[in-house]
Amino acid sequence: MANEIRVTTTAFNDIVDQVIAIGRHTFEQVNVIQPLVRNKDISNDPSVTVLWPTYASLGSSDVTAGTEANTFTTRTAITTNVATSTIAEHLVGTSVSRLMENSGTESAIAGAAAELNQAMALQLDNDLATLFQSFAQTVAGAGTTLVIDHVMQALALLAAAGAPRPYHFVGSPKQIWGPKGFSGALDGSAVSSSAAGLRLADQVAESGSIGSVAGVSVNYTTEITNDLATLGDAPAGIFSGEAIGLANKGFNNLFMNEEPDFRGWKLVLQGLWGEIEIFDTWGVYALTDVA
Repeated sequence: MANEIRVTTTAFNDIVDQVIAIGRHTFEQVNVIQPLVRNKDISNDPSVTVLWPTYASLGSSDVTAGTEANTFTTRTAITTNVATSTIAEHLVGTSVSRLMENSGTESAIAGAAAELNQAMALQLDNDLATLFQSFAQTVAGAGTTLVIDHVMQALALLAAAGAPRPYHFVGSPKQIWGPKGFSGALDGSAVSSSAAGLRLADQVAESGSIGSVAGVSVNYTTEITNDLATLGDAPAGIFSGEAIGLANKGFNNLFMNEEPDFRGWKLVLQGLWGEIEIFDTWGVYALTDVA
């Protein structure tokens, strides 16, 4: 009990005074990757493991010509593979004193719970982003500045593997904006000399956002490091939405107990999920320089 972190009137001294306006949370953009991948909710399933079966693709070479009235005897084996994800527990917690709860213009418990949810959502993005580095297919590389052609190279790899659309790019903010990100590539590369390139560059200059490049949605998360292995490179992923699986038994299960000896409440937020790479060739790892 002695090493617990507790939210008291001292810790929240900026909102104790009744005349202080409602506080604002400094939330970052979260839950970026979850909507882009394949999800399974097993909240009502007693299992803690999830199977993600895949079928080996048949091709045109498996189709043969037939002869009318002749019995067709050729049989082609259809093989399957399966990836398995295991639910893991993720925890974050704090405590709020009764005096703190009764001393502000807003609920300290509600504010603390919102911050716990923020941290849990960031961890979910972190876990999913870590999978990008496991994709065997790669474009760019350490010390390489991102250009539009890297997206085209990834598209060629995904198309050759038969990866279903939609396709997504998820990187760090520096891989979106800045001289070594998409904005820099659109500003100074050959693509800007084409009519389509100029239109996209103008949209970026006007709105400050990049919705898509070559039909690939462009997204960012702060949970992707800008300095992988202290080399100034950021690890992004370009992938089909079917390449990654995410199973969950509840992302934000909040437990709250009143503690008479503390004269307040203990809050613990639990996240139960397991992420897995389902189909390796349906994703591409893009390591690019952002230093």
